[in-house]
Amino acid sequence: MIYVSCRFSLRGSVAPYSFCSSLKKIKTTWCLVMMGVLWSLGLGAFTNLSFYWQYSEKEDKYEDEIKVLSDKLKEAETRAEFAERTVAKLEKTIDDLEEQVTRAKEENMGMHQVLDQTLQELHNL
Repeated sequence: MIYVSCRFSLRGSVAPYSFCSSLKKIKTTWCLVMMGVLWSLGLGAFTNLSFYWQYSEKEDKYEDEIKVLSDKLKEAETRAEFAERTVAKLEKTIDDLEEQVTRAKEENMGMHQVLDQTLQELHNL
């Protein structure tokens, strides 16, 4: 963390403000510094900064919500990919089973013909 002293605090004294990698802390710190600047200049334009602060908090809330929804989307995509692989495996299994049924039917027909021929030969004796 880097500490920067700002000479434009609300009471006119030197106050340390923390600038770190967190966007939320940077926004809050910037807003406080700007409020101090405006106060020291006597502009009294805290209204604009309070609106900024409110919208900054809303923006942070929306960013958090976007992150949660993005995580949910990634999970849903992962589940969809798994489901697609499962469906592909099941379709292959069905194709294999259909092929086995077809072969079994052909084998059964061949056996039936052999039995019919044997029965015919027995009647001819």
